[in-house]
Amino acid sequence: LLADLQRREQRTIVTTIHQPSTDIFKIFDGLILLNRECVYFGPAGRNPIKFFERLEGIPKRVSGYSVSEYLLEVLSFNDS
Repeated sequence: LLADLQRREQRTIVTTIHQPSTDIFKIFDGLILLNRECVYFGPAGRNPIKFFERLEGIPKRVSGYSVSEYLLEVLSFNDS
């Protein structure tokens, strides 16, 4: 629905979604992750996983773990 609207109206659509399902996450083109400040701005998909897994001290994503769960864990990693 939103993709059709975006193509038809040629507009950027910005949404705020807390912990989206895997199916919803897969349709994102871009991603902005905030945790008091912008910590990731770029393409969605596996790109944010690759970005965070390259950072020292950040846990690696466990196979089968949903992307949104992993990103939520990463964003709260230093808050615990």
